Amino acid sequence: MAKELKFEYKSLQDVNSIQDYFKALLTCFENKHMVLSSANKTVEFPIGELIELGIKAKKKDGEVKITIKLEWKDKNTLSIDKEDKLNISS
Repeated sequence: MAKELKFEYKSLQDVNSIQDYFKALLTCFENKHMVLSSANKTVEFPIGELIELGIKAKKKDGEVKITIKLEWKDKNTLSIDKEDKLNISS
């Protein structure tokens, strides 16, 4: 049975800190390698060539929630969906 690695982190951050985290994630994807660490846990893994992207967003009673999910396999079994493009803008 394969060993499961888990990492979870949640904290309140300012906008500049969130930008720094996204920049760090971008660097990880450029290098195809990621290390996540906090005070009590570290996980490290390679990043696949094809990555499934999921984004959910909702606003209710003045609260906004955006969930970004990135998922890939150690060995590529995914195929690119060229028909469905996501637009992100400010």
